Amino acid sequence: MIYQLKYTDKAEAITHLKSVGVLDDEEQYTAITHAVVYIGLIVDVAGTYDVDGNELTAPTFIDGYHVDVMTKTAIDFGTYLVTPNSPHHQFAI
Repeated sequence: MIYQLKYTDKAEAITHLKSVGVLDDEEQYTAITHAVVYIGLIVDVAGTYDVDGNELTAPTFIDGYHVDVMTKTAIDFGTYLVTPNSPHHQFAI
């Protein structure tokens, strides 16, 4: 099972993933977990920079801290589950 999730920050993500059994208390995968990818912030509009690397316009980001999870069993992630139209990360299957 593959899930795309959105949290307010990484701490909330880890706490929730522990509560649903994806991670253990040491933040390691459990027996039901194939993979966890901490994507973090996703750039919505890239920033621009001059030839010296100085920022001309700041990048903007999609709301939330993003995590992709692959598990062996179905899990109810509740309101953290999202279904993006064009995901920035995909698992190779």
